[in-house]
Amino acid sequence: MKKSLLILATVTCFVHCGLSDKASSKDRYIFAKSGISIPKRIGTLKLVQEIERKPDGMDVQVRYYDPKRLLKISLYVYQSPPGTKGPSLLLDSDGNKILEDREEMIKLYHAVFKLTDPSESFSTEFRRILRAISALGYKLRSEYRFMAVPKRDDSPIAYAATLVNTEKIEDCDVRMLWKTYLYAIPGYFVKIHCTYPEPLWREIGAIDVDFIQSINWNEVLPKRRGK
Repeated sequence: MKKSLLILATVTCFVHCGLSDKASSKDRYIFAKSGISIPKRIGTLKLVQEIERKPDGMDVQVRYYDPKRLLKISLYVYQSPPGTKGPSLLLDSDGNKILEDREEMIKLYHAVFKLTDPSESFSTEFRRILRAISALGYKLRSEYRFMAVPKRDDSPIAYAATLVNTEKIEDCDVRMLWKTYLYAIPGYFVKIHCTYPEPLWREIGAIDVDFIQSINWNEVLPKRRGK
């Protein structure tokens, strides 16, 4: 199983095919409890569905879809256990990022900067996500880490993975990619699932990166530090 490390991102559902006024503005969808927001259109993607997984607004999913490319992206914002922390950049006493120097990390994981360890609740949630995707027939291809805001030294950093599966689409076997990202902000997990046919990866490009960088991270993070 190849892994890499990259530093640069049965429940009861209450489904709304339209978007509620309380959770939306003209151009952006707003997760009212956490303050997270994201554009309703991102490139060829259009927001098509809101799913309130809990009636108190503490567990909400929105789905985006591009039918021409069979591209689907879902964003989940849901409450995390108290004390949950994701990985973060390890800084020296002067506030500078520390380059990874362990040969095995550089060789096996292509590590760039050293990271702190996340809380156990974060690691447990990521493992749960991978098990759930694997149960659908997907196999893990790689794991990596991805910064949400590369210019901030306090950026949320995702545990991320790419998984693959072959699905039947219109009587054809199509290789599908599933990319998943898990971030943590104070009080909440931010999870992103992105699926699309592998043959279209050149055409689709870095749509998952564009999606991540469309989130209003700077508005929900503490006062900015670092460049």
